[in-house]
Amino acid sequence: MIFKTVHIFTIPYFPYGNLSFANIEKNPTAVYLFIGNIIIPLAIYYSLIFKTSFVADKNIFRLKVLNVYFYIFLTLALFPLIIYYLLPNLLHYFYIVTHTLEYINTALYFMLASILISARFGAKEPPLNKLVVGLLILGITGLFYINPMLLPIKEIFAHVFNSLGLLFILLGLSELPDLESALRIKDKLAANLSLLLICFYVVFISLISASLKVIFPQYSGYIFIAALLFFQLLVYVFSTISWNKVVKVYVSAEHDQSLLRVYDSMRRVSNPHIIKNTIINEINKEYKPDKCFIVIYNPENNSFEYDNYYEHLPSKTLSKIDGLEKEKAKFEEIRKVFNSLEIKFSNVDEYIRSYSLDGAPIGKVLKDLNIKSMYSTEINYEGKLLGYLILQYNNEYKKLDTEDFSFLEKLAKQIGVIIKTK
Repeated sequence: MIFKTVHIFTIPYFPYGNLSFANIEKNPTAVYLFIGNIIIPLAIYYSLIFKTSFVADKNIFRLKVLNVYFYIFLTLALFPLIIYYLLPNLLHYFYIVTHTLEYINTALYFMLASILISARFGAKEPPLNKLVVGLLILGITGLFYINPMLLPIKEIFAHVFNSLGLLFILLGLSELPDLESALRIKDKLAANLSLLLICFYVVFISLISASLKVIFPQYSGYIFIAALLFFQLLVYVFSTISWNKVVKVYVSAEHDQSLLRVYDSMRRVSNPHIIKNTIINEINKEYKPDKCFIVIYNPENNSFEYDNYYEHLPSKTLSKIDGLEKEKAKFEEIRKVFNSLEIKFSNVDEYIRSYSLDGAPIGKVLKDLNIKSMYSTEINYEGKLLGYLILQYNNEYKKLDTEDFSFLEKLAKQIGVIIKTK
C-alpha cells in the first residue's frame, strides 16, 4: 500500500502502472508491478482455501517449506532480467504470458469476493464486510491497470483506487478467521473449479498467442472474467439444488462407519482404555482437533479429573505419550475458572465479548492457552453425569453444526457404557 501511495506522486517519473501488452513490451520493468499485484490475491486465496495448521512438532518442516517458497519467489522475480539479457528470443512470449496472467490476478479478486459473499449469505450475515469490499475494489482497479484505454479514467485514479482497496484489505484481515470458518464444502468446490478454469485460460491464451503469433484483443480478458463469474454462479445453482442431500448422505455414511469401528472395538477388546482410544482416534480423523480428551466427574467432591487412560494402555497399542502431565495442568487451569464444563463456542473472541469476559479469569485463561474453538459433550449413563468429551482447537477456528453434535453425543454415550460396564 505504501508503494502504491508513493507511486501516485511519482507517476511522471515512473510511468509503468499500465500493464497493457504494449506497455510491457516497451518497458520490461512493468513485470515487477505484476509480481507485486498478484501476491495479495494469491495470499488471501491460500489463506482461505488451502490453509495449513501450524503444529508445534512440525515447525522445522514448516520452515523448510517457507524457505522453498521464498527461493521460488526470488527466482521468479529475477526471471524477467534473465530472459531480457540472456534469452532475448523468448522475451516476446514472456510478455504474452505476463499480460495473460494479469487478467488472472483480477479474476482472483472477483472470484474470492463472490465466494465470500456466498459464504456470508450462507451464514445469514450481511454480504459485505471490509475484506470483501477491498477485494471488489481491487478487482475493479485491476481492470483499469490492464487496459485503461477501454475506460475513460486516467492512470492516477487507478492508483488511488488501488490504495483504497488495499486499505480495506488491511482493515479486514482480522476477519479472515471468521470468513474461513463460514466457508462450506461447495464454496471450496467453486474455488477449485474456478482455479482450474483460470489455469485453462492461461495455458490456452499463451499457447495460441505463442504458436500462431496472435495477440488477443484487450476485451477478451474482460469476457473471460465475466465468464468466470457466470461459471461460479452455475456451480452454486447446481450445488444448492443437490449438494445438501449429497453431503448429508456422505457425512451420515462416514459417521456410521466410525460408529461401526467403535462397536467392533467394544465387541473384540476388553480393555476399556483401548476402546476409548479408538473413539478418540475416530474423532481426530473426522474433526482434526488440536486436542481431544475425556474428563471424568467425581460426584463425591463434585469435581472433574483429566482421564489419564493413556498411562494404562499396553505399550504395543500406543507409543509413549509425552507431556501428559503438562496437558493435565492446562486442563486444571480451565477447570478452576469454569463453574461448569458445558462449554461450546466456535470463536473465542465472540464468546468473551458475548459474556463480557474480557479481563475476567475465564477470558484470561482462554487467551493464555490460545484456545480458538472449544466444544464439550456430556458423557452420561442411565441419566447420571460421568464426565465430558472435549474438543479443543488452538490453531484455527472450527464451527460445528447440529449433525456434528449429534454424532459426538453418540460417541460420548459409548464412552459412558465403557466406563460403567467394562
